[in-house]
Amino acid sequence: EARNDRVWTAGFLFRPNRVLSLGLSGLINTDYDRGRASADAALRLFGTDRFTVFGGLNFRSEPGDDAWGWQAGAMVQPVDGIFLSGRILDDGRFLAGVGWNLGRAGLTVRPAYAKNGRLTHAVYGLRMGGPRPSVFTRFQKDNAVLSMNLSGRLKYQRMRILDQGPTLRGVLEALNDCLEDNRIAGVALNLTTASPGGEMAWEIREALTKLRARGKRVVAFLERGTMTTYHLASAADVVVLDPEGMLILEGVLRGRTYMAEAIEKTGLGFEEWRFFKYKSAMENYARNSMSEADREQRQALVDDHYELIRDDVCRSRGLTFDEFDRLVDEQALFTGTDALKAGLADTLGRWSNVKEILGSLPGFPSRRLSEGDLSRRAFPERKWGPKPRIALVYALGVCATDMGIKARELERILLRLAEDKSIRAVVMRVDSPGGDALASDLVSEAMKKVRAKKPLIVTQGSVAGSGGYWISMEADTIVAAPHTVTGSIGVIGGWIWNKELGDWLGMRAEYVKRGRHADLGFGIQLPLINLSIPDRNLTEEELALMKRFILGAYETFVRKVAAGRSMTEEEVESIAQGRVWSGTRGKEIGLVDCIGGLERAVELAREAAGIPVDKEVELLEYPKPVWFDPSALIPPLFGVMRPFEIDPAVEYWQCVMRFPGQPLLLMSPIDIPPEWGHWKGVQ
Repeated sequence: EARNDRVWTAGFLFRPNRVLSLGLSGLINTDYDRGRASADAALRLFGTDRFTVFGGLNFRSEPGDDAWGWQAGAMVQPVDGIFLSGRILDDGRFLAGVGWNLGRAGLTVRPAYAKNGRLTHAVYGLRMGGPRPSVFTRFQKDNAVLSMNLSGRLKYQRMRILDQGPTLRGVLEALNDCLEDNRIAGVALNLTTASPGGEMAWEIREALTKLRARGKRVVAFLERGTMTTYHLASAADVVVLDPEGMLILEGVLRGRTYMAEAIEKTGLGFEEWRFFKYKSAMENYARNSMSEADREQRQALVDDHYELIRDDVCRSRGLTFDEFDRLVDEQALFTGTDALKAGLADTLGRWSNVKEILGSLPGFPSRRLSEGDLSRRAFPERKWGPKPRIALVYALGVCATDMGIKARELERILLRLAEDKSIRAVVMRVDSPGGDALASDLVSEAMKKVRAKKPLIVTQGSVAGSGGYWISMEADTIVAAPHTVTGSIGVIGGWIWNKELGDWLGMRAEYVKRGRHADLGFGIQLPLINLSIPDRNLTEEELALMKRFILGAYETFVRKVAAGRSMTEEEVESIAQGRVWSGTRGKEIGLVDCIGGLERAVELAREAAGIPVDKEVELLEYPKPVWFDPSALIPPLFGVMRPFEIDPAVEYWQCVMRFPGQPLLLMSPIDIPPEWGHWKGVQ
């Protein structure tokens, strides 16, 4: 007769480390007043799943009959995919087991023997489902290629839902996972519409170079290559260019528009408060041409960036420096045929034909796997115990309290991490041109508290200068890419006022006041754009006060850098004055400790926290990514931006306009690379 019993079950599993596993489980039948409970323990004597011993106590409650029992046994996995087990029960019975994993399927046979050795029964099992390490895995060496699509913007974080775009961390981790997957012979990289940004491209290039050093092969597909994307692609064994595609190797440039005359013609006045030789963030509003000091520092950045690309490309493609310079200066534009003749590409083809192209290349199997098929991601976790945790904190955008890096929120996160004993170390990614001194110092002081309790490593992105350097200098170690723009230790200010614009527009500001300086900053309010323009410039007295304020802020900046970097104030002063430096130069002068990217920073954090190299770590990202960005569902407006988007360049100017006349720890817009907004949408 069929019965519908109410049965309740519960269980608990605790694995404090990679050796010990403890479990409790219970079952209660409330209709028949019956129950069972068990307590189990297992030991992996060598810390792996090759050999496990286990045992447990069982309790069974029946009406009028309670019983205790025990069991003990061992399981051996001599090779991946084969399991042998044996278990003895308190009544003398013996249970054996043999299992085979065949990838997405598995077979098990479990015979049971009575105390006298007689076979009483056997249980046969068939598993179908997710992949597991197979008996065939060891014979699948170098039989597949990882297919990676880097098309579109490369970001730091993606939204939690409806976002499958590539991220820097995701790409780097996938390439690292290839190193441990014997099935992967190489990587096929789709760069057809990639837009990674110079610094991120360099980090991925370094990961590809490490892959090749370990015997993995790389093929890169391009449609229209630029200096940045070709720099990345040149790390490959084989560069494939679209037959109708083009390479544009025009060189490296930094420049901006100077608009002093235009500002004058609009009826506005502008005064640059510049007291440091290289602090040129606002010179384009006060001048009609580039200052010699600015030209000097910009040319050094351009030279360092160009030479980085030239050195890497020549090393990978077997070109001399003279040959590369000649290709850039005398041709610059290359069709597919031109690129083949110049040695910049190896063959012509399209990503849509990737399987056929891979099959035609020696050493490249045509079978492709996705990132989700990599063994570390597809196979279930085999190690016991929690992984050591490292926090990865993003400080992205202008330094402001409630936009950009969102300093108040970032301060709370850092203070919480400082007290969180489960976090062994903190890695902070800084990609910021600076901004408000208060916002920068909020983060910097919180970083001091983190550093006092655990290792703190800063990895600088495309730009980390001025206020961006302020929030870097308290780290145990600063890591920067060769062409990161860093430094800019200085303070800048400026003032714009209504000179004749109000007369032209027929607008006039009137007021009453009490206090000599009450009207400073008051002026006409432009409708629609909600912009207020002061009616007057500063008086000599007010300007003297402002100069003293700026010089005081600069002295504080220099003093803090000296303390954070273990330098004298004189040493800092010799490299300050607002000058920007490449990461390479920054290392030479002591502003940066080592050249590298996110991956190197995590390695240093692991070492500083005493985490063994062979132990996996868990990276926890902060701030948490947004769940969803409504702009993702709305087409760009006139191909420029979506209605809900806040472009980082717009944030930059919002920061400038929010603090009119106040000293700013801000770099020039010229220092912000075009790709700086690629992390947009993170916060």
